[in-house]
Amino acid sequence: MTDILGTLRSSLSAVAIPLCVFAALASACGGGPAVQAPASAGSGTNSIAITTAVAAAREVPLVVDVPGSFVPDESSDVAAEGSGRVAATLVDIGDRVARGAVLVQLDSRDARLRLDQSNAAHQQAQAALNQARERHRLAQTTAARYDGLVKSGDVSRAVYDQLVSERDTSAQAVMTAEAVVLDAKSRIALAEKALADTTIHAPFDGHVTDRAVAVGEFVGPGTRISTVMRLDPIKLRMQVPEVAAAKIRRGQTVFANVEALGNASVTAPVTAVSAALDPATRAFIVEATAPNRDARLRAQMFATARIEIGASEAGVFIPRAAVLSDPNTNSFQAFVVEQGVVRLRVLQVVGEDQQQVRVRSGLEAGAVVATSALDQLFDGAVVSVTAAGRPGAPSASR
Repeated sequence: MTDILGTLRSSLSAVAIPLCVFAALASACGGGPAVQAPASAGSGTNSIAITTAVAAAREVPLVVDVPGSFVPDESSDVAAEGSGRVAATLVDIGDRVARGAVLVQLDSRDARLRLDQSNAAHQQAQAALNQARERHRLAQTTAARYDGLVKSGDVSRAVYDQLVSERDTSAQAVMTAEAVVLDAKSRIALAEKALADTTIHAPFDGHVTDRAVAVGEFVGPGTRISTVMRLDPIKLRMQVPEVAAAKIRRGQTVFANVEALGNASVTAPVTAVSAALDPATRAFIVEATAPNRDARLRAQMFATARIEIGASEAGVFIPRAAVLSDPNTNSFQAFVVEQGVVRLRVLQVVGEDQQQVRVRSGLEAGAVVATSALDQLFDGAVVSVTAAGRPGAPSASR
């Protein structure tokens, strides 16, 4: 009997083990707690939290974007009119000068001596004129007195004719003496100008941008002494393409950014439009004049300019935070949110400021763009959208 019970226990144990294994497998196949379903897209388990903004459309003025550079309102290469040795230089590069300020002084000793000679010659000529006038007065008086005597027969006609001849000759002498005096006066004027030319003045208010001579150098007529530029106001000279020729006119507003001054903004009206095109570049010159009281704008500074031409068009704008710059492709990109995932879009950007970027192509108004975590995003990435500044608040998406 004992042997029979032992045999039964062994048989039951052998059957129980497969049954347990089968039960475990059946439980797993039946969807029990041992296996969990994957999380749905956008549920937040593997998604990236982002904030968003909606691409907005608004009317913007039509513009022409062109490069330009600043040029002085007036520029003068001041030259010597006379000759002489440089005695003193009273200004240097960068100095601000007023109209009439002395730039260079030449040695004036020779000019002063010539002026003294001219004055002496004038005095001599004036004395000779006085003597000639006195002789002529006496000759006139004598001839008038003898006129009555010759009529009465007390004096011969020959004597009278001689006195008349002397009178006429003295009149000619007076005219000659007067011409000599006029010549002496003109020589004085020339000598005075030569003396004045030894002092070289600034032609207008401005800045000295170059000084070409030094003390001791000899200069002659036409020798460049220095360069003076008037920089207030200053002109922005732009090369505008031929296709925009019919759109540009005086009075339009120009907005310029100067990179050398930290992208400082300059606003100025168009003051000159060239009537001819450059045959080589097929562009024409347009100038805008801007105030420059603090002289921060300098001649030949480069600027990027935008000319408003009066009309307007619809523009699409997104925050700067939504734009990703790719240095490898030299392009701009943005991530558009669509049904819980983001799609990469390549943008053509035509303008920007500190807050907004204008998009010409690659994005439509109303599109929802990511404004945070751009460095973590990729095309097709699953995202969870939160309101800007309010984590957890859902944002409408397309």
